[in-house]
Amino acid sequence: MRTFKWNPWFEPEVETTIGVAWISFPDLPLNFFAKDAIFPIATAVGKPLTMDMETRNQTRPSCAKVKIEVDLMAKLLQRVRITEEDDDTGI
Repeated sequence: MRTFKWNPWFEPEVETTIGVAWISFPDLPLNFFAKDAIFPIATAVGKPLTMDMETRNQTRPSCAKVKIEVDLMAKLLQRVRITEEDDDTGI
């Protein structure tokens, strides 16, 4: 059984390529656990929907998790490289 986001044009006989998945960011620094920091990172993989409670509350510092909406037919990234800019130099 699969669940879908509500859509007034939903047709049960038509297969969709859109799915929902949880993605993990192991060893992400805690300053990236805020929604305004982690959602832009998750956008590299799909459309961010929510963070899990442990990420939101920063109670599992070893890994952040975000639920995303993703096109199952698109090539998925295996890794996302994250760099942090220096406020003084912009690098």
